[in-house]
Amino acid sequence: MIPSSGSIIKGNNINTAYYKQEFHFTGSDETLLNMFLNETEYFTVGEARSKLALAGFFANDIEKKWNNLSGGEKAKYMILKLTVENPNVLLLDEPTNHLDIQSVKYLINMLNIFPETIIFTSHDRSLIRNVATDVVLIKNGTLETFNVSELDNVFNEIVTSTQKKKPASEKKPDKKKQLRIIKASIREIENKIETLEKSIIEIDKKFADPHNNSDYNKLNDLVKEKKQLENKVKILYNKYESEIEELSRYES
Repeated sequence: MIPSSGSIIKGNNINTAYYKQEFHFTGSDETLLNMFLNETEYFTVGEARSKLALAGFFANDIEKKWNNLSGGEKAKYMILKLTVENPNVLLLDEPTNHLDIQSVKYLINMLNIFPETIIFTSHDRSLIRNVATDVVLIKNGTLETFNVSELDNVFNEIVTSTQKKKPASEKKPDKKKQLRIIKASIREIENKIETLEKSIIEIDKKFADPHNNSDYNKLNDLVKEKKQLENKVKILYNKYESEIEELSRYES
């Protein structure tokens, strides 16, 4: 990895693997399974299948040819390959850029299994919450470290700081950066909606429980809880629609 400025001083026995934000994918007519076996060499077919499954590649997927994979599938594969090269420091630059919501979940599982140090940049709050232990904010040439539990405060500070610094003759925001932020927000909203809808399903199961049918207070509490959750879902769907419209505006 070559720095844009300054220098990199590596400690003894540090073995890094680096995933670039704009990865260049070379063409190949090999199947995903054969490609993985050829590039890693030390895995059996069974082990390779198990490793590929960690990234969400199952029976039909592993027989796909590399050239027929989507950008998101290729990104998942490249990150998986880096994790099995046994680095003790994994560097990831915006790893969720090309991924859909399901792929992000597989990525989170992959990274949580990885036993060594991970340093990554991301606008995706879901990824940060589920993988990071600490958040480093670069501000005015200095580094500030926060526990991941303070993530919302960190993002609020970034927004507040950005708003204060906006000049009157402000240039238009970088389109790619804005797209990444919007897509990350959409994924986070989708995750929240999914969690709330699962909770609603659980409440519906409780309604069907004969033990609850005779308990008026219990039923009343369940009705109130379900209504609160449904209101939250409604608010999130409105926010989701706004973000989708914003996304369409930037993509047009």
